[in-house]
Amino acid sequence: VFLHALFIERGRLETTWAVLTTFGYGKTLDLAIVTDKSDAVHPKVGLSQRANAYFGEIFDAFDADGDGVLSPKEQDQLFGSF
Repeated sequence: VFLHALFIERGRLETTWAVLTTFGYGKTLDLAIVTDKSDAVHPKVGLSQRANAYFGEIFDAFDADGDGVLSPKEQDQLFGSF
């Protein structure tokens, strides 16, 4: 997580997105649910609606200006709360 935070801070978003898409995440950060189980090496699962709503609520709570994007300051507040 630290390395991805560093990549993001330095404007290297493509690195983090490459990792996320490799593990089945889409642009909405929803996991892809694959019904074809032929890829036993990299099985893919999905977040439940409850889990997705939970993360959405956390995001909304820290998106102070409501622009749908967490600024560096908002990210610091989010990750500093853990």
